[in-house]
Formats: sequence, structure tokens, C-alpha cells
Amino acid sequence: MNGKYRILIVDDEKVLCSVFKEGLSASGYDCETASNGKTALELLGKNDFDVMVTDIIMPGMDGLELTSQAKQKKPDMAVIVMTGFQQEESYDRAIGLGASDFIKKPFAINELLIRIERVLRDSKTLAAIRQKQEEVRAISHEMIDGMQEEAAKRIALLEKEILGLREKII
Repeated sequence: MNGKYRILIVDDEKVLCSVFKEGLSASGYDCETASNGKTALELLGKNDFDVMVTDIIMPGMDGLELTSQAKQKKPDMAVIVMTGFQQEESYDRAIGLGASDFIKKPFAINELLIRIERVLRDSKTLAAIRQKQEEVRAISHEMIDGMQEEAAKRIALLEKEILGLREKII
């Protein structure tokens, strides 16, 4: 991957943030870190990120609430939620809040890289689908407008013919 992709790493464990940032930066990503949800939201308000990787368990705002608020601000940004706990309901909730993926700690940096590449690829595909849907919508509106215009012309001609026929009858 090239450095045009920006990643926000959110974890209250500063050592993990540093390790993730170093590993992702070495792979060509532009990374920033935040140690809590509030700081992450401030960064999201000022910058565009392609992916946010957040821990669930953090003081103050947890990663699930952060995911919810982040997706409201940046609906097209991919979110990967990570946790050290085995909670099936957290996975369901994270995905329900708009997370693109869920990863359980501990994991190797290569696993995170693979997941980031996948969510970026998925995001590109989704963006292409949305663009094509917009094109189809625009073409549909053009066709409908054209058909309405043609129908209005035909109706006007029919009304004219009806008036001419009435005059002949009367």
C-alpha cells in the first residue's frame, strides 16, 4: 500500500499505539495516534482518515461509542475494532455500529496489515458501486424527464386533434 492512505490508531496503551504506528508507517501508511475517544474525535474533525483502528476498552469513551460517533462524522471511513476480551456481543455491536472488521488481541502486525488492506479494498469497491449507482440515478432522471417531455408533446398534439374534431362536429 502506498502512503496516501491515512490511519488513525486509538488505544489508551501508548506503547501499543507506538508499535502500531511504527509498523504501519514502515508499510507506507500515514499514521496518527490518539490515547482516548475524545482526542480521536477531535482529530477526525480536523483530518481525513481512510481507516480508524480503535481499542474497545478505554477510559471515558469506549471504542464502541467512538465507532458510533466516528461513523456519524465520517460514514465512508473504515473502522477496525480491536479487543483483548472474548466477547461475542462486542463483535455484533461493533459491526452493527458500522465497524468494517474486528480483531482480537494479541495479534501480529501482519494480521493488522492484511485486515487494513482488505477494508481499504472493500471501501474502494463500495465507493465505485456508489458512483455507478449515482450515474444510473442520473441517467434514470434524464430518461424520465425526456419521457415526460415527449409525453407532454404527444398530449398537446392529441388535445389539438380533439379540439379540431370537436369543431368539425359542432
